Amino acid sequence: MFDPPVGRSLRRRRAAQRQRLSMPAIVLITVVSFLPAMAQAFMPPESMEERPKRQQKFVSTIASEERIAKTAIVLIDPVTDWKQATDAASDLNLVVVTVQMPDVALPEKFQPFLPTSQAFVNAGAAHTMSKHHRDVMSTAQQLQILAIEYHLRTAGFVVLSEVAVEVSDLIASCLGLSHNPLELLTARRDKGSMKGAVKSEGLRVAKHARVGTVKALHAAVLELTLTYPIVVKTPSGMSTTDVYICSNEKEATEAVQSIVNDNGPDVRTVKMALLEEYIDGIEFAINSMAFDGGSRLLETDMWKFENTHKVRYG
Repeated sequence: MFDPPVGRSLRRRRAAQRQRLSMPAIVLITVVSFLPAMAQAFMPPESMEERPKRQQKFVSTIASEERIAKTAIVLIDPVTDWKQATDAASDLNLVVVTVQMPDVALPEKFQPFLPTSQAFVNAGAAHTMSKHHRDVMSTAQQLQILAIEYHLRTAGFVVLSEVAVEVSDLIASCLGLSHNPLELLTARRDKGSMKGAVKSEGLRVAKHARVGTVKALHAAVLELTLTYPIVVKTPSGMSTTDVYICSNEKEATEAVQSIVNDNGPDVRTVKMALLEEYIDGIEFAINSMAFDGGSRLLETDMWKFENTHKVRYG
């Protein structure tokens, strides 16, 4: 193919221009890449005064990271077994935070067990606070602020009273911690709802009904075909408080009248009493802890009771 001389000359000039343009770019890139090393080479040596400051800053960074790593547990309403829980936490090098519920006036028989804030500190608790009026949001906020200020990571809650069972799950849910299903929250404290939840799983429960008046009590006894003795109790009681084993209609009437429209053990007004079928014989109570959504159970203790018609709580 014929290639005119003019065309060959034009192509040579363009190739030479491309070569001249690429050389400065290569040199520029090379110089820029060596600038940090050149700057460091010409910088004056680090003085003896500046070196300790840099090392101190590095140590401070490590110390800050160590503070963030501190793990805390929160004892909610520590009324019983708080000393054992605090000792166990200390053995595991955990920071203990206590949350008291001073507005809940527990029955007189529990008063000797109520510790003070100073008692918690003496036992090893790092922080103490109070939860007033069952204010879940305020308590969750206080715990969040405490965690930020003292660089804590809250691992979970340990509930040490019956009245704190419900609020602990609510606070845990606000903080993004593990908690029991909130849809079953009322069933954890209300014995009527508890029986309904158990029955829904196919297990047998004692006959029961909620009654708000003496008339409703008499109607429920007939409808459930109950015979005396029967049990009348406050739905959210604890440790047999406000639980009556009634041998006749008069005792059952008095029990309903003493429970309805009065404060229960959790200092809430009781609107309806719980009527239950009385089952005599040997009763077993098994306390346990569930892990991993209930897939693992740890039985802590077991109690055996012999129920007779002579038993009467109050």
